[in-house]
Amino acid sequence: MKKQALGNNFSASASTIIKSVMARMGPQTQHKLYSAALESFPKEFAGISRCKFKATYIRNLKEFKQVVIKPCNDPEVIAAMAEDPETRVRPGQKTIWLASIPDQLAAKYVPGNPAMTTSNIEVLDAIDEERTKSKDFWTGETNQPHDWKAILKEAGKPTSL
Repeated sequence: MKKQALGNNFSASASTIIKSVMARMGPQTQHKLYSAALESFPKEFAGISRCKFKATYIRNLKEFKQVVIKPCNDPEVIAAMAEDPETRVRPGQKTIWLASIPDQLAAKYVPGNPAMTTSNIEVLDAIDEERTKSKDFWTGETNQPHDWKAILKEAGKPTSL
């Protein structure tokens, strides 16, 4: 998915943002998720329609088993959802479909700050950068050994995925 800028030195994918919103809100209809994502991150979802949000982002997350979409028949939940016009739930509906994030992922994304979840690309880039410095020692360009793993640990960065 396309990377979205979130500040000066961090970028998060749209899927990371969606999972963060879902972790904070709990099970919601897809219409409500779209409204919440657009409200929380207007710049990142500016040109994305509701149909594209559902057909592309939610569908991909569902295929990768990072989002679960289940029917809900509980009249109390349906009545509570019907009060919010953004959910597009009618008061007489018998069943609604709710999208939720699995519990093991919710713990990772619940802070609501996409910057808390480091992407694999950033981790691999940092490792590659430090490892190239250590290759200089082995090619004879420098006579100082370079321990890339120790340097990453000192900086508080992960040394593996």
